Amino acid sequence: MGPRPLESVIELERLQKQYGPVTAVAGVDLRIGRGEMFGLLGPSGCGKTTTLRLIAGFDSPSSGAIRLEGVDVSRVPPHRRNVNTVFQNYALFPHLSVWENVAFGPRAQKIEATTLRQRVGEALAIVGLTDLAHRRPAQLSGGQQQRVALARALVNAPAALLLDEPLAALDPNLRRAMQGELRRIQQEVGISFILVTHDQDEALALCDRIAVMRVGRVEQIGTPRQLYDQPCNSFVAGFVGEVNLLPLPGGQERLMVRPERVRLQADPPAAGQAGRTAWIESVMFQGPLQRVALVGADGTPLLALVAADSPGKTIHPPLTSGQRCWAVWDLSAERPLPGGSPDQAPTASRSMPAHAP
Repeated sequence: MGPRPLESVIELERLQKQYGPVTAVAGVDLRIGRGEMFGLLGPSGCGKTTTLRLIAGFDSPSSGAIRLEGVDVSRVPPHRRNVNTVFQNYALFPHLSVWENVAFGPRAQKIEATTLRQRVGEALAIVGLTDLAHRRPAQLSGGQQQRVALARALVNAPAALLLDEPLAALDPNLRRAMQGELRRIQQEVGISFILVTHDQDEALALCDRIAVMRVGRVEQIGTPRQLYDQPCNSFVAGFVGEVNLLPLPGGQERLMVRPERVRLQADPPAAGQAGRTAWIESVMFQGPLQRVALVGADGTPLLALVAADSPGKTIHPPLTSGQRCWAVWDLSAERPLPGGSPDQAPTASRSMPAHAP
């Protein structure tokens, strides 16, 4: 027997949102489990933030249903939905202390004083800000402000927490650190987090499952590994990571090969392998990896990611522009994908013929 399905906390059924002639969300169906970190991933304008706003109640759907813990809340106002939202700009009250910011929601609900102090204290402990409770937002770092926003959302014990690009304002190093903190907090409190992001690395690192969206529709839902290894089409393949997409005869399918599966060598492919001759166009040092852009005899591009201390099986360092080699991969690294435009997807190659000599 396989694992038992998660109990659904949020269900979207044929959810649609129109702004005049523009369809922002076009018939989305989703089920988000209790205790799940679920990602809405896609490029700008794909409908992910609108979907989050519909769940929160900030916008009303044109059609379809939103169910929260089995109850249809499609027409219920935001303050009566058991969800809280953390915005990109945190929306903290600058004149209030950290403690008062976190206490604002429960106090508005007229929670008894002892219970209020206990809940605020617990929320601040979860995010590691107990010692900074007396400070005001301006006295905190960006990461600390983000934690205050999380504590303020968690203190009301919502069924789900909605996060709209919560780490976008942080610098890269702090962002990586806060990704770990966000995952720790989610696992500790055990409630559902719905994360909106356009950053595929962030979604892959944090989420149990991800819905990849494009022009208002869900292209695919799966675990990070499923989306990376088994994308349903060229768009998903390119949006969740760099990819070589190789047209197959007839033009109806493409062959996916991830750059890290490409090896550079002096010898042609052996049994069980495929590849083509190519010339190195540029080499970019990226710490443990070298990013090698190549061009084939017909002028089409290919990308390889190779270990900096072992650039190829029989190609000796340093790799240099203009160097001729074979780009080779195992047949097991290939995956055929349905035809269609990979537009908006950051692909490494869009026109390279497969198995070229």
